[in-house]
Amino acid sequence: MDLLHKLDDELIARYRTISTVSKRLGIPFLVVGASSRDLIFYHSHGLRIQRATKDVDFGIQVPSWEFFDKVKKELIAEGFSESKNAHRLIRGDIYPIDIVPFGEISNVDLNIEWPPDGDRVMSVLGFQEAFEHSNLIRISREPDICISVATPAGLTLMKLIAWRDRDRTLRKKDALDLKYIFESYERLPNNQTRVFEDIELLENYDADIMLIGAYLLGKDTNSIASDRSRKFVAEIWSTNKSEEILVAEMSDRTSGAIEYSHSLLSAFKQGFMSDLWKK
Repeated sequence: MDLLHKLDDELIARYRTISTVSKRLGIPFLVVGASSRDLIFYHSHGLRIQRATKDVDFGIQVPSWEFFDKVKKELIAEGFSESKNAHRLIRGDIYPIDIVPFGEISNVDLNIEWPPDGDRVMSVLGFQEAFEHSNLIRISREPDICISVATPAGLTLMKLIAWRDRDRTLRKKDALDLKYIFESYERLPNNQTRVFEDIELLENYDADIMLIGAYLLGKDTNSIASDRSRKFVAEIWSTNKSEEILVAEMSDRTSGAIEYSHSLLSAFKQGFMSDLWKK
């Protein structure tokens, strides 16, 4: 896949810097969050997005906090500056870089504990699966720059884990992003044939291709998830309360929004859990 001539110069410059530092230090990186959403849905396929991002979100696979600091120092040497947040670097007025370390740096529970006190804890569950199943996208030929980008399934897995892991006051964006991916998945070119292939699905969902797309996304997300990630996500549906909260946070105040969000989440859940229910 390529995005040649589809990104503005400032955004390409950010990815060029990240790619340069990554190669210099020999560490993998992965574009995540709203950045991967925009690259896949908007820049690659022209699908409208409601909430564009000016951040560049990426995960870096590092063995220690010392190595994380080394990455930051290399980026600062390339013209970035530190901010109030330990994970954010800035250069100019747009496209700040948000960095999340994963890999050996995490503890046995796949959490990272931000220094110096370790009082801020964040789950990086799902990052490894998203990295292993990422898409390689070429964004420039001169110089040649290819970046690893989380697929919709990988992004969905990370968003669900982030939604369940975050403080309730901080997770509305995750819920809205999940709704967008659920309702947009059927519009991606490789899914436009899939939604019509299964007669039983067409009957079960009254040929509603948006709901069938959400179901297929559930299956695809399950297919890349580790056992630990599957269990973590499945616990969202262990009580009706958690599911109701997610539906509410996916919804706006328009008529029928709750019912619509509930249908999308139910279709996704059925796809995600279908193979587990068969066992």
